[in-house]
Amino acid sequence: MDPDACFSMILDCVAAEQWAEAAHHAEDLREWMMKGGFPPGGGKLRKTSIYALLSRLVGHPKRDD
Repeated sequence: MDPDACFSMILDCVAAEQWAEAAHHAEDLREWMMKGGFPPGGGKLRKTSIYALLSRLVGHPKRDD
């Protein structure tokens, strides 16, 4: 997985209010990171901030719209 590309897709989906797609990518990236994969941002973003965003997207109320 390319976490930077995945994170970019997440941001594009959020901008377009495509919540289901954003949640799908967030789940993928969260799983990748939980298995030891490196986070997006080349170390410039805090892991805790990334996890918080991913968790928020996975549980987004409009996810199933």
